[in-house]
Amino acid sequence: MDGILCQLPLPKHINENAVINSIIPDKDVDAFHPYNVGKIMIGDFAFLPCTPAGVMELIDSTGNRYFRKVVRCSRTK
Repeated sequence: MDGILCQLPLPKHINENAVINSIIPDKDVDAFHPYNVGKIMIGDFAFLPCTPAGVMELIDSTGNRYFRKVVRCSRTK
């Protein structure tokens, strides 16, 4: 297995923190694990969350540099 993507939000009867914490940080493609969040917070971008990184790659491929200034990726609940 190359990676694990946990689709959030989870059903109410499933503990999101327990699921996220059970994912091996190296397999956490969304970078939800506290270890990966911490690395991003200190500026270590060696492992970026797949969805926002993909969106930024798509925007960059348009050649329009202004799109980068208005994109916001957020978690819904």
